[in-house]
Amino acid sequence: MKRIRNCSSRQSGFTLIEVMIVIAIIGIISLIAVINMIGWRTERQMQGAARGFLADMQRARITAIREGEAVSVLMNPGAGGSYQIFLDTNEDYTLDAGENQIISVTIPAAITMQNVTFAGNRTQFNSRGMAANAGRCQFTTSAGENLTVEANTIGNVWVQ
Repeated sequence: MKRIRNCSSRQSGFTLIEVMIVIAIIGIISLIAVINMIGWRTERQMQGAARGFLADMQRARITAIREGEAVSVLMNPGAGGSYQIFLDTNEDYTLDAGENQIISVTIPAAITMQNVTFAGNRTQFNSRGMAANAGRCQFTTSAGENLTVEANTIGNVWVQ
């Protein structure tokens, strides 16, 4: 005759300590992931700001050629800096009445626009697409990562 063991007397499953250890491990891994994602977000904002500025500079050049008028780019460096691009019919680097603003952009607060080497923090593209002065503008995160947008006098603009 076979003996049947009483299964109800055996306990199975996880102990409270095992469950707490697993929860603690999941919490630590989640914390590491969140910290890394915050860094990625700031880096992506910096890349977006630099590439957006590059695209807007190229747009200013193309607009100057298409319209046959000067297009000015005014930069306001600093944390959460800004820039403004407009048709400048009298070529005085000032947005006057009757001149069309093409774009005005404010950089995200976490990004610093710095080390602007354009004379007077401005440049201008003429009807042939050439820049009045060459220079560079650097976009930096608080962690020190940066991208630089450069323009030369023949109107080429690039990121490095």
